[in-house]
Amino acid sequence: MHFPDFSAPARRGWLLLLLFLLVYSLDLALPRDFWIQDEARYGEVVREMVVEGHWLIPHLGGSPYPDKPAPYFWLVAGVGTVVGQGEFSFRLVTLASTVAAASGVYLVALRLLGASVAFFASVVFLTSVLTLIVGHIMRMDMLLTAVTVHAWHSLVRWRSLASAPSTANVRWLIAFWALTALGLMVKGPISFLFTLLPAMLWLACEEDGRGVRGLRLGRGLGVLLLLVVCWAAAVYAQHESGYIYKIWHDQLIGRAVNAWSHREPMWFYLVLLPLLCMPWTALLPTGMRYLSQEHPLAFRSIVGFTLFPLVGLSLVSGKLFLYLEPIYPGLSIVAGSVAALRFTSTERVTRAVGWSSVLFFGFLAVGVGYGAHHSLAGGESAGLALAALLLLFTGVAVFRLRAPWHDWIRTHIFLMVGCAWLFFGPLFTLMNPMFSGRALGEYVAAVTPATMPVGVSGITRGILDYYTRRTLTELPLGDVSAWRTKNPGALVIVPTGALPTIFGAANVLESCRVRRAFTVETKEYYVVGDC
Repeated sequence: MHFPDFSAPARRGWLLLLLFLLVYSLDLALPRDFWIQDEARYGEVVREMVVEGHWLIPHLGGSPYPDKPAPYFWLVAGVGTVVGQGEFSFRLVTLASTVAAASGVYLVALRLLGASVAFFASVVFLTSVLTLIVGHIMRMDMLLTAVTVHAWHSLVRWRSLASAPSTANVRWLIAFWALTALGLMVKGPISFLFTLLPAMLWLACEEDGRGVRGLRLGRGLGVLLLLVVCWAAAVYAQHESGYIYKIWHDQLIGRAVNAWSHREPMWFYLVLLPLLCMPWTALLPTGMRYLSQEHPLAFRSIVGFTLFPLVGLSLVSGKLFLYLEPIYPGLSIVAGSVAALRFTSTERVTRAVGWSSVLFFGFLAVGVGYGAHHSLAGGESAGLALAALLLLFTGVAVFRLRAPWHDWIRTHIFLMVGCAWLFFGPLFTLMNPMFSGRALGEYVAAVTPATMPVGVSGITRGILDYYTRRTLTELPLGDVSAWRTKNPGALVIVPTGALPTIFGAANVLESCRVRRAFTVETKEYYVVGDC
């Protein structure tokens, strides 16, 4: 059985470009601030990197930041030299990474299953909930996805040229190892879960494992080890051996075995994944069954680069739904194979497929309406209007409940474009003051000279530094009073709940000249000074 051709190659390319611009360009037209927590932290890391010159060892709040490698921040800072440092440079990196990831999905699907599947797999990838979220936030997850899917494509090309002249064959093998190294630099050793380990698993299932030997593990791992040794030597040369220990002990071992944040049970991703793959989730079981029967070689490759990393991520104690993005290219190809197969069919969609999308859009409408009523202070009416539009989307999904497949697919592409406009346009604009620390930071900058120290206590490290344009002094709650005594007139930022611990009687707090509260990420912070 063969997949039907969708259209001319040139038309497919223009349609994908148009879809991308419709879904993702609005983020640049309606810019927003860094949101607490990760975005604000990353913004501050780049600011300190540029201002203080901490290029080899990223810093946050004046201290080494071992959570993420430096190259992602180098890339953002490099883009910032052209367009200006700040939120826009982060958004451009995410935007370019999304283009690269979608092109990687197309190339892998093209090699494994043909042009029609490649087109629909790219459409599924660009219009799913998970990619929409990751493609609109300022993190390195989409960059990692782009790197890993192109590493997969390089491996597929290398395997397809197994009998070709050695020069062409080796070129794609080198590309695979280069991209594996790049993944290591973007995200650290966890990137092997999406590149090297799936490759070894896939090749071990081919030709009685002879493909693994052709991967030249010794040479490839030797080069990776050499890169790590050179980096470690450079760090030691700066007398920062403690930085390497923190990476090894706190990040690699700590996050894997006993994470201090985002700790979730093993089944966390299995529960969340069906929602993140919407509105195409119901296509996955059919796609898995079809590919396993009709295209077993492609199926084994997809399993290696999708299910194996999913199991690995589930075993790690620290979990965040964004971490699933690098496995989504494989799932997009699975769902895209069904879309390509059914698109020219005269059959109607099944009830399971139709109702899954109805429930999805209904869930979105209820969620936005509930959030607008309870959280959007000053924007409740606008939020409820957006919820009403999502109810209209739900009605369209009901109307298309048993539509022919081609109508159902087209309708849901347009519905997801509409969702992108609603969520990452007006809704994100309404939510921006809730999750941005700009108002707090600019107030601090306005009421204190740049040379005056500002203390912060009881708050996650580094999340308020960027918009104050200075390094805040991190203080344990018990040390705030002594620090204020040594720094008369200085400001301190604390959660509202910590005020009694620091100031005791309320009349002491009332004597302070600077006394103002800010709500960020539904948490209230107090700026207090000159008491």
